[in-house]
Amino acid sequence: MVDGAQVASDRTDFQNDDFSSAYDGAAATGMLHGAYHFALPDRSDAATQATYLLDHGGAPSGDGRTLPPMLDIEDDPYGDQCYGMSPENMVAWIRSFSDTVAARTHRLPTIYTSLRWWSACTGNSDALGDNPLFIAHYDEDVGTLPAGWEQETFWQYSDSGPLPGDQDVFHGTPEQLQALAADPSTSSGSAGSTSSSTPPTSTSTSAPPSTPPSTTSTPPSTTTPSTTTPDSPA
Repeated sequence: MVDGAQVASDRTDFQNDDFSSAYDGAAATGMLHGAYHFALPDRSDAATQATYLLDHGGAPSGDGRTLPPMLDIEDDPYGDQCYGMSPENMVAWIRSFSDTVAARTHRLPTIYTSLRWWSACTGNSDALGDNPLFIAHYDEDVGTLPAGWEQETFWQYSDSGPLPGDQDVFHGTPEQLQALAADPSTSSGSAGSTSSSTPPTSTSTSAPPSTPPSTTSTPPSTTTPSTTTPDSPA
């Protein structure tokens, strides 16, 4: 499922120089593709960072093959784990980022995090459970999810394996993955929602798959937003 897609941005003064070639190359092959933003909540407000992402490659293209933008929220690589913010202020920051993306794209952004970071820095808040969850947990099963989520959308189960970069799996069918990338202007349902009256059939197994399901010959193949510096899962 992963092809090592590049980060579009972090803070409001950095863009990955390789982003355009990776993103456009994936799109040209017909793969699902997307972009993510590495959050630095102590540098600027959430709306500013969300807008920067959307203005620099993170906005869905309307082609029906672009995954929702993703917020990568994990340990501060430059200092305090939680960026010197209280759980209440951190939840408010993430909510503002999500609301800004949703207002412009009609999609809720995916949230990439780990249970360890979410518990420490948001107090294990359940306030963002409507957003798709990309959980980092390097083990044989997905483990306990943060509060508010009954099911992950993506699971990062290793930082190495048969594919380049991180090893990720989508929880659902190829049709549900395609629906996640659908143009919301032509789709029904709430922004970013992947829920249905019945839970999705998981493509994951009790142990990390040796070949993640979305790398099989069953379309669609996909490039997902994947971190270059994953959070240390717990």
